[in-house]
Amino acid sequence: MKHAMLASSLVTIAIAVPASLRGLGADIQSDGPKLRARTGVLELGDAQVTIELDRGVMPAGGKVSAIVVATAPHPRQIAVTLLAMHELGFDGRRTEQPPELVMRRPLVLDAEPGGGPPKVVTFAVDRPIKQPGRSDWYDVELVSKTGEVASTGIATWSGNSFDVAIEPPATIPTEGPFTIAVRVTNTTRAALADPELDLGAGFGGITDLDNHLFLAKPVDYEVEPVAPSPAIDVDPEPHMLAPGEESLTVYRVTPHHLGVDHFELVVRAQTHDGDEAMAVAAFDRPDPPSDVATR
Repeated sequence: MKHAMLASSLVTIAIAVPASLRGLGADIQSDGPKLRARTGVLELGDAQVTIELDRGVMPAGGKVSAIVVATAPHPRQIAVTLLAMHELGFDGRRTEQPPELVMRRPLVLDAEPGGGPPKVVTFAVDRPIKQPGRSDWYDVELVSKTGEVASTGIATWSGNSFDVAIEPPATIPTEGPFTIAVRVTNTTRAALADPELDLGAGFGGITDLDNHLFLAKPVDYEVEPVAPSPAIDVDPEPHMLAPGEESLTVYRVTPHHLGVDHFELVVRAQTHDGDEAMAVAAFDRPDPPSDVATR
């Protein structure tokens, strides 16, 4: 598994907490808008059309809104087609499957200097899925009459098998590195193998073979375990979390340069038994004191 190397060096602390005191805190419905989907840009001569989604991840069966804006030096109308496609990947087969078209919408945009009025198209890309731990990826594209394409995308998630949460510090420094924690809570009624963790800054689509979502790595900052754990056994017995027990994993977030003040993170936790959970978080540095800001 691609996140095994990261998981092998985590610092984990087990904490016993009554299960009744903690629920499934990772709410993709409320936290999905915190994770920004990438912006697609369509260049059409002297005009430009952008497409953004209102969230980067949502529950399976939910709805997403696409915001499309056209800009041109002189007012004009631009015709494009909005598409949403379910990426099927290999889907357990030997060859990659073609994507499934789930939405097609022709649009006529009013392009204006500085951006015309946005067109907002809200649509569902999936049906509710009862089985937790199921993820899918949808490409959302704008296509011009001459075939140019601008794309973005969204992940869907069917729900957690247990609880996982990303916890920033109570006070984030105005500059320099800081630490965060990933808290896993066994909210099931049976013992749970302490899961492996994959931490990233967003979703980049699906992997080639197993159709799992892969996580995009941060560009402006690095996230790494605080310290390596002792050498890993060749065939280690997984640490088991009792019902209500927690494990806490600490990471250091290090910006690559000054001025990085917004952070977006997503964690995916997976056990060897196939239980999975996901959480997202977005937070900002506080503004520096006024005497520091004016120096």
